Amino acid sequence: MFPFLIYLLSEQKILRNEWKSAEKILQHYHISFGTALLKNWELDTKTILVCECHNHDSQAIQKAYPSQFEDIQKSVHIFHVAHFLAEDLGYHYLDSNHHESLRIEDSMQYLGLDQEAIDLVTARFVQYVDETIEALELA
Repeated sequence: MFPFLIYLLSEQKILRNEWKSAEKILQHYHISFGTALLKNWELDTKTILVCECHNHDSQAIQKAYPSQFEDIQKSVHIFHVAHFLAEDLGYHYLDSNHHESLRIEDSMQYLGLDQEAIDLVTARFVQYVDETIEALELA
């Protein structure tokens, strides 16, 4: 479903003239698509809010969701660390500059993570990916 939606949007003349590629369209609409997908999968409200808020600054999140701010903010920082790690390992689709205002150091500081913790998570992630690939090849 998801690739088809991207293709459909890229075929629209107005959008095609403005963005020129499916990648640019995905970059612009990835939050809307992700949110719709999570709602379709009937995931919990917090997960959907994190998806909706992951590109917003903390003031916007606090204003929109004051009673849930701390919980959403922590989850957004976890999301950012995961995003940066995946990007560093080559698992990304969007232009790396689409999160210009975000820095992994900010999220690491908020979460109390140091480089040693990041290295450990990265090593485990690579191990899990390798094990998954191996399991799929055996299937």
